[in-house]
Amino acid sequence: TQLFDDGKINMDLQFNSPSNSFKDLFSLIPNAYTKDYNNVKANGNFKLLGSINGDFLSGKLYPSWDFNIDVNNAFLQYPDMPAALEDVNLHIESKNTGPKTTNQSLLINPLHFAVNKKSIDGNLSILQLETDPHISGKLKGDILLEDFTKFMPLEPGVTLSGSISNDIAFDFLQSQVQKNLYDEIKFEGKSNL
Repeated sequence: TQLFDDGKINMDLQFNSPSNSFKDLFSLIPNAYTKDYNNVKANGNFKLLGSINGDFLSGKLYPSWDFNIDVNNAFLQYPDMPAALEDVNLHIESKNTGPKTTNQSLLINPLHFAVNKKSIDGNLSILQLETDPHISGKLKGDILLEDFTKFMPLEPGVTLSGSISNDIAFDFLQSQVQKNLYDEIKFEGKSNL
C-alpha cells in the first residue's frame, strides 16, 4: 500500500481465510449471538478469499476488487431448540473493475438452506450496481415462519406465524421499474403468503 500527497492510496492487497467455523460467521448476524451462544451446536466451514488492487481517491478513483465467501454443508442448532438450520450451502461473490465503480457486481449462487427440514433454494445476480442495476434470480421453497421460533431464540413477546411459498424467477433493470415498463420485466412463477 502506498500513500500519495494528493490523498490517493495505491493498494495491492490479497487475503485468504481458507477454513473457518460456520458458527463464527453466523454470530455476525444481528441478534444471532445470544448469552448461550457458546453452547450452540455447529458444523461446517466457510472460506473467505479476496483481493483489492488499484488506486483509491475518495469520490474519484476506486480499486478493482474480488471478494468470495463460500459456506459448505453447514449446520447450526441452538441449545434446547427442536429445529436446526441445516444443509447451508452458499457462494457470495462481489467484484469491481476499477478505476470507477460502474462495473460492480454481486452474485449469490447457490443459496441453499433448510429450517426444520424445509428447504429454500435460490440465486441472485446484480450487475451494473451503480448505473442501471440488472437484477435476476430464482427462489424456490416453503417457509413456515413458526419454524424460526423452533430454531432460534427470539425476544420475549415476539411471535411468528404464517407461511411463504415461492417458486419464482425474475429478471429486470432498475430503470424498467422506475419507468413503469412492467411488460418488459420478467417475473414468472408463483408466490403465496
